Amino acid sequence: MKKLFLSVIAFAILSVHAQLSNSFPAAGPVGIGTVTPYAGAQLTVNGVARILNALTADGVLTANSSAILHSYVRMSGIASYEGDFSDVEILVRSSDGNITRETLFDVAIALGTPPSDFSYCSPDSITAPRWFHGINKLFSPCPQVKVGVGTNTPTHNLDVKGTTFTVRLKVGNELGSDTAMINAYAFNHTQPLLQLGKKLGALPTELRFLVNNDGSIAITNVGSNPAITINNGSGHAIVVKDNTGVKLAQLESTGLFRTRSVRVDLATWADFVFEKGYKLMSLKDTKVFIKKNGHLPNVPKATTIEKEGLDLGEMQRIQLQKIEELTLHLIEMDERLTKMQNRVNALEKENKQLKGTNN
Repeated sequence: MKKLFLSVIAFAILSVHAQLSNSFPAAGPVGIGTVTPYAGAQLTVNGVARILNALTADGVLTANSSAILHSYVRMSGIASYEGDFSDVEILVRSSDGNITRETLFDVAIALGTPPSDFSYCSPDSITAPRWFHGINKLFSPCPQVKVGVGTNTPTHNLDVKGTTFTVRLKVGNELGSDTAMINAYAFNHTQPLLQLGKKLGALPTELRFLVNNDGSIAITNVGSNPAITINNGSGHAIVVKDNTGVKLAQLESTGLFRTRSVRVDLATWADFVFEKGYKLMSLKDTKVFIKKNGHLPNVPKATTIEKEGLDLGEMQRIQLQKIEELTLHLIEMDERLTKMQNRVNALEKENKQLKGTNN
């Protein structure tokens, strides 16, 4: 009887121990819901497995299919991490449900709000530049990074060797208007707006076209000597010089134009006055015309000149026409005077002869 009682007590203890600890041999593998567990896996579960409390994985946790998370994923130690931003990786879920692995560095750049102590120009970023991306942008934020197109040795932030094309180009102050195809706005009151020229090897830079901040324009020739200047600040609107600096022409702010010589090319001239058949207006008719109209025939009147201006070439032709007409009148008058003088001389001779006969 005593032996039976001890056997019952031992069975009860073993039953309680089995409920508290259900262990399997270390050699495994063990299958739940399957009699063919995966080789190399200590535990294979065929079916739905639910863990009601915490799950701790001391090694790698791998999901070969979808991973559905109904609550937070917490990673201890992130808040106190002090390594390089490029070494920290996080999972980013997009609006379409895709999850990608990004470095904290890339996320900070994409958001545009990196930490205050963050540096775009780490040694690695300078020796091996990286492209970064964000919403509607692709960029290299380090100012020391040089980008080359058509060259593997760029010398500026953007160095293009070859032909480029763009629909609109904006240079300089971002606050300027962008209505034009090319926009260049200075950041101060002295910076030139545009400079074009040439630079060959070790030779000095030769400026060819300059637009200054004050609106003045200079077009230069050999040696960067000003050939044409517009609004040069000395009261002259336009000044033109030769390649030695000698002034050729000057348009002053008052509207006065100075030059040594002007040549006007005309298709017609006034020599038709001397052609046969030209009807020369008599001086009598000219007098009547002037009295009626207040100006010479075929000459613009004052109100027309004041409204439309003066065509130098046309006016020279008209003036020559009047000179030639006056010349014809003078020739005619000279001929008439010659005839009259000859008539007077003949009468005087005849008069003398009559006086001699009477004596």
